[in-house]
Amino acid sequence: MQVHDSRLSDLLSEVISDSSEINVSLLCSHEGFPIAFAMNSDTEEDIVLLSAMTSSVHSISNQAVSQLNTGPLLTTTIEAAKGTLLLRDLGEYVFVAHVPKTKKDRGQGARVRSYHIGIALNAMEKSAEKIMRYLVNLEKESSE
Repeated sequence: MQVHDSRLSDLLSEVISDSSEINVSLLCSHEGFPIAFAMNSDTEEDIVLLSAMTSSVHSISNQAVSQLNTGPLLTTTIEAAKGTLLLRDLGEYVFVAHVPKTKKDRGQGARVRSYHIGIALNAMEKSAEKIMRYLVNLEKESSE
């Protein structure tokens, strides 16, 4: 299902406003197509390229989890020097959030960084529920 909807963009904007840790949120299909996104005004990302790459990483992570027989994939975390990318499985979609490292994080150690990631994951979880409810209702309306 291809969905381009302002309500989805609003829901993704909410995750950014609810969690100051997140500066980009994106919903893309497993095929790598962007569905909706939101970002801080000072952030510039190529959303089409990011959608394609994150869906590929998600697919590979899903295959690894399946190979290890550890149950369904929930979240993939990619830690980089300047931030963390969180990929959350939402059925037919991948919910992506970027958590940049801040000046406060530098020199504070893993405990502080884990705290910021935890806040971001919590915000994503709340938003994921809203997004899924909205998508289910949208699908019901389109099938009627």
